Amino acid sequence: MPAFQRVFISHSKDDHDGKRFIGLVCSNAGMKTEMVEYSQTSIVDADLVRKAIDGCQALFVMMSKHMVDQGHTRNWIAFEMGIAYSMNKPIFVLENSADHVAFGVPRVDYYILYSDTESAVKALTMIFSSDKVNRFFTSKRCTSEMCKGKEHTYRIVAGQETNYCPYCCEARPAKSD
Repeated sequence: MPAFQRVFISHSKDDHDGKRFIGLVCSNAGMKTEMVEYSQTSIVDADLVRKAIDGCQALFVMMSKHMVDQGHTRNWIAFEMGIAYSMNKPIFVLENSADHVAFGVPRVDYYILYSDTESAVKALTMIFSSDKVNRFFTSKRCTSEMCKGKEHTYRIVAGQETNYCPYCCEARPAKSD
């Protein structure tokens, strides 16, 4: 049984590689995906987005240069994250390691730095095919002055080599909790 029956994908409509990657992972893991794009409707309706997120068990944010560079998209993704947070849905931020962007995210439960490879698709498919996702992750806490003392704990894939904090965007050693 997959970790989640349905996930909402928060993304830039121009992030074709990221949508293809996460679509493949979700499909292989047996999860249905929900996306709302400006190109699908004449205007994006906030209630439509809220209802779509409400019908999902988690939010997957596809962090990319396209998302960061487009103010309108950035605003909608922040809105979608706020809705998911208010509904206590887990928030996964997925970022292609070849397209790293320094963009702080105020709420992250899981941070996944991936490479757009077949082996990464297989690894994430295995994680999301499990009903016990947490066993594949380890908790981290940033040691930067900006994050110090705050409850900015996030989870990364166990064994993943990253020292990047998704909250403050600083590359610092993270402490395991």
